[in-house]
Amino acid sequence: MQRKRVLTLIAYQMLSIASIASLSMAAAYADDDEGAFLPRLVVSSTIPASGDLNPYGVAFVPQGFPAGGSIAPGDVLISNFNNSNNVQGTGTTIVKLTPNGNVASAGTATTFFTSKLGGLDTALGVLQGGFILVGNVPTTDGTFGTISQGSLQIINRHGKVIRVLNDNVFLDTPWDLTINDNGYQAQVFVSNVKSGTVSRLDLAVGSSDVSVLREIRIAMGYTVQPNAAAVILGPTGLAYDRTTDILYVASTADNKIFAVPNAGKAISPVIRGTPIFASRHLRGPLGLVFAPDGNLLTANGDRGDFECPPKKYHGIRIYLNDGHWNFKEAFFYPLNGAYKCIAADFDGDGDLDIAAISFFPDYDKSPEESFVYLENQGGMKFTAHTFPDCSRGRWLTMDAGDLDGDGDLDIVLGGVYKTPFRAPQALYERWQKEGPSLLILRNKLYEKKSTRQKRWNREH
Repeated sequence: MQRKRVLTLIAYQMLSIASIASLSMAAAYADDDEGAFLPRLVVSSTIPASGDLNPYGVAFVPQGFPAGGSIAPGDVLISNFNNSNNVQGTGTTIVKLTPNGNVASAGTATTFFTSKLGGLDTALGVLQGGFILVGNVPTTDGTFGTISQGSLQIINRHGKVIRVLNDNVFLDTPWDLTINDNGYQAQVFVSNVKSGTVSRLDLAVGSSDVSVLREIRIAMGYTVQPNAAAVILGPTGLAYDRTTDILYVASTADNKIFAVPNAGKAISPVIRGTPIFASRHLRGPLGLVFAPDGNLLTANGDRGDFECPPKKYHGIRIYLNDGHWNFKEAFFYPLNGAYKCIAADFDGDGDLDIAAISFFPDYDKSPEESFVYLENQGGMKFTAHTFPDCSRGRWLTMDAGDLDGDGDLDIVLGGVYKTPFRAPQALYERWQKEGPSLLILRNKLYEKKSTRQKRWNREH
């Protein structure tokens, strides 16, 4: 077995939380024999013929998605926020990648959908009944002052719009969403970034259409701020727990996480909800994940800073649920400019691992921290893994799903490079040459199990 090569990933010391949880502060390059899925890579461009840039949303087409359309289970959808001139709030395309299809070079990514409305953003989701949802926050020049009415578009599996929802009360600027999907019925929770509100849409999902049964504003009062780097800061990350009917909201400008009770049944709004965690270290929470074990994870890394120097409070945090829906920080992994995290059992051992990306890693000292896989060892202890090619992109978005239908979870990363943020010249030149990347990490779990089984069969 080949020995792992080890590199120091992060030099910062753990904060006071280290007395509760510990983590190996070295990250190992995974090789062909060890690790869950690294580094089986597929790299493709996200730039279509129109030249759109800046992939904001990414979503998997799930297994069981209806056949007969231009997308199929395992496909990856990516929404672009910028146009070919790199103006924020003007991108109009959703591109798709078929994992076993051709790898796209810049300008050749397959366009699934072209919108008449600009600024397609992170509010991208797939209904298992055969429809795609995408929100937009349009601008004319990439600044807060020119933000206009947004919408939520419902698209069928052929890439055709069937409904455009743009109510100025419930859907003024859809920025992010999460879905409670029950097949023929679905609830969509949407954060509206300019009004600082969250709405719920109750949908009836048919074979050829989606009907809106009800639109309800369920939360309001979140802080909204103009921002040169991100255009606007406001309520962003959403995570819904159907067991307790609680919606969790990461309010980036408030530096807080709120719980909205009775989210699936509410008929009137609460003022932000109950703050479940606020700290001087919780700066710019963006990604928010409700884990299957009832705990919360967040990625915070000062999303709105043009220059984002390393800060010791940036990273991934786990908030433990005490069983009564009171949360306490129990784990912290320092990660400069942390942007998003996903909790899932990637290695099939029955516990939850974490995949995380950073949009502002310390490129001078540890560019490998732009992607980190935290393998759960039990007892709030994790081993960090990365891979040499993770710096092929500046990762802005990430999702996980079973792309190849083999029963394990793969990961897709979406990157952008045309930003004013500082990075070494050599990396800029590489990104400019290769263009924004879509990188797929194929999970080797079941492939390795199959190989071991075949070897055992031969030997016995």
